[in-house]
Amino acid sequence: MVKGLAELNGDDIAVANNSMYDCIGFLDHLDALLKVYIKAETEEERASLNFAFPVEKIENEIGYLVFLQMIGAVYNPKDPPLQEELKNKPKGFVPFRYLLPSVNLNTKPTLPWDSFSLPKLIYKEEVENMYMTFDIKSKEAKTTSDDYLARVNFASEFEANISSMTNYPRSKELLEIYKHYLLAKDLGYEVNFLAPLEQKALPPQDSKSFENLLRNYVHDHFDMIKQKNISITPKFVDSSNILWEALKSSADQLLIKIVYLELNNELALKTIRGDLKHEKDQGKTFSQISNTESILDILCRDLEVFFVENNINFRDSEGIRFPKVKEIKKLVGGPKMISRITDGDKQSIKGFAKIGEYFKKYLIKQENPDLALPVKSTRDDQLTTGEVYEILSSKEQ
Repeated sequence: MVKGLAELNGDDIAVANNSMYDCIGFLDHLDALLKVYIKAETEEERASLNFAFPVEKIENEIGYLVFLQMIGAVYNPKDPPLQEELKNKPKGFVPFRYLLPSVNLNTKPTLPWDSFSLPKLIYKEEVENMYMTFDIKSKEAKTTSDDYLARVNFASEFEANISSMTNYPRSKELLEIYKHYLLAKDLGYEVNFLAPLEQKALPPQDSKSFENLLRNYVHDHFDMIKQKNISITPKFVDSSNILWEALKSSADQLLIKIVYLELNNELALKTIRGDLKHEKDQGKTFSQISNTESILDILCRDLEVFFVENNINFRDSEGIRFPKVKEIKKLVGGPKMISRITDGDKQSIKGFAKIGEYFKKYLIKQENPDLALPVKSTRDDQLTTGEVYEILSSKEQ
């Protein structure tokens, strides 16, 4: 029986942490097999490779099951054979073969009570000064425990409730407004409350009442979440314990390893999946597989990595968008990427319009309809109150 994240004690966290590193080792083994597979000339050579060993090892690791909880994976297959496969598996289990093509660098391992997405650390003065240079060194710097001066600690219940607030659109809006309001005042910036129609600043007396109203609304949302007892807090290990940060760090490394296993072995995995789905493809060598499709898929794989590494947003509330020339051109390696997009398959699918459409289909076809992964985003799919107001106003006009 696999424990929920809140039920893990110190020994459980240590075991899960070490287990995730074992998973990373098995992923390296799998990566090596895929590299051999891509070079194999005969069906006999390919058939001799034992992919089942590292995959089964990963699936049996406690760290893998804890990782699935941290990314919020939910797997509900409709196919009877797949349902049968899950009967003897722990709750929350997802077969690795379905997880692999579904995760991406936007998937974020999180803890349900953690309202911070990054470590809550204060470094020594010299380290903080290095970060304030804002140069390449500060971007690529790696710190150790010797560099830490302190860790900011909040009560578990507070963090859990704040984390829960971000799950509700209006609570999240108010929380963001209030955080920025307090920070602006602390930094000495003027904050005005504007009349909705005239767009003029309200008198100081009215502004003071609106400040209290904002504060009260935030408190009310926090208190309501607290009363409903919907937040999750760890039972045995305080949320500020460094063991949790170590576990999250291991989960982040495991995620990156899984994502790049898929991206760096796209052709081999595509062929294996094709072999499993279509008997007519059995026995084909790589030279017999459509070269056009391979070129385009490799291009899309490289584009996805390029966009993520350069923080180019290609997914928004409306779906998948293909970046424009000007967004790519200014980046290191951008001109070369533009040239590849222009060339495409050097036949009928080339240029930004056609490659953009192919890129969207490429991302969509990797999704597994039975596997749900929560989208971690700074924006909710639901309309905000302000957007509803704008829509109603435009209709009235």
